[in-house]
Amino acid sequence: MSKDHLILATNFDPEKFPVDFFPVALTEKLDGIAGRFTYTAALDKVINQTRQNETLYSVGHIEHWLLHKLPVQRELVGELYIRGLSFKETGGIIRREVGDGRIHLHIYDYVLHDNPEATYEQRMEACIKEIGQYMTDPTRPVWFMPTAIVHNMEGILVAIQALRKENPKAEGLMIRPIHHEVSKYRVGRSKGFIRWKPKPTIALRIHSYIEATNLKTGAGLGMVGRINLHYKGGIIGCGPGRMTHDERREAWLNQGLDEGRMCEVQYMQDDDYDALRQPTWQRWRDDKETPDA
Repeated sequence: MSKDHLILATNFDPEKFPVDFFPVALTEKLDGIAGRFTYTAALDKVINQTRQNETLYSVGHIEHWLLHKLPVQRELVGELYIRGLSFKETGGIIRREVGDGRIHLHIYDYVLHDNPEATYEQRMEACIKEIGQYMTDPTRPVWFMPTAIVHNMEGILVAIQALRKENPKAEGLMIRPIHHEVSKYRVGRSKGFIRWKPKPTIALRIHSYIEATNLKTGAGLGMVGRINLHYKGGIIGCGPGRMTHDERREAWLNQGLDEGRMCEVQYMQDDDYDALRQPTWQRWRDDKETPDA
């Protein structure tokens, strides 16, 4: 697996959310592909990388627009997105090797390489100061994310309810402490980069298990690696999710006993998928007699 080169989100838990994280900035979570853009003075060009450090060839118009606007020692981070298209359609277009002017970059961070201790608030203030003057052209391919600042948990929960009502198909909400210690930019999983996503679940029957294997040797690990489920007359795969290591070992040893057993599966809401997007096992549902699909 490629190494991540961007900040990565942690999941929102309202019961464990630290009070001293407030105030926080809230933005909609767009269902696109994360990218980072930097200006290379030696080549006099703007280059892009994904979070796995891959180069995209469909966003030359964004690189061109940022040329001589994006200062050195800066990294513009955002979601590459095509409004109105599904994640599957958007991802396919973005990863093509041809340009597509429909792709926009929605900024969610601005890394100051000459000030690595800058808070999120300081970074975004620098972003507005340094490139905000160029953000008045309505045809531009780079946009700021609409942002709300809230000071307590009630503000977050009200925003979640509003998002559900106004855009039921939205992927979720991003929550950013603006000047807490955790708001400093760090590559990898960050407590200062928090996501809330709807978590629909469905009860389905087990079909079979596939054993987890060592990625280097291919040797079996004696535990469940994938769960096959009955779904709408076919079979779909599901990750072990909240199964503990002990539960995965026990399930593999007793796999024949679990055939037909009911479990609860969490997935990402996406009508563009015939099966379920990113399904993961959550718990047994021996209390249910009939599957939901």
